[in-house]
Amino acid sequence: MKQSILYKGKTINVRVNEKIRKGVCVCCGRQGYTQLHHFKYAYPVAEVRKNPELALKNTLELCFRCHKVADAIRQLQEADAVIINRLNNLISQYK
Repeated sequence: MKQSILYKGKTINVRVNEKIRKGVCVCCGRQGYTQLHHFKYAYPVAEVRKNPELALKNTLELCFRCHKVADAIRQLQEADAVIINRLNNLISQYK
């Protein structure tokens, strides 16, 4: 079965089966609608378009709530250290 998946904001059509998508969040165990979360984007979009199966690498099956938290964690991990330090300094001024 083909499904679309977002990879770096681009839609990729890829074959997905019940081994990949079980409908259970691997974080909280909630059953039902799940999404594949990329915890790492290891390939350029052009390479993934040529080989769509690469879009399934480095993914976790998560419910919507856990996916939102995982996205926030990934964004923090990718954030510029200079910005993080500046924000921490600004926040500490208000304590």
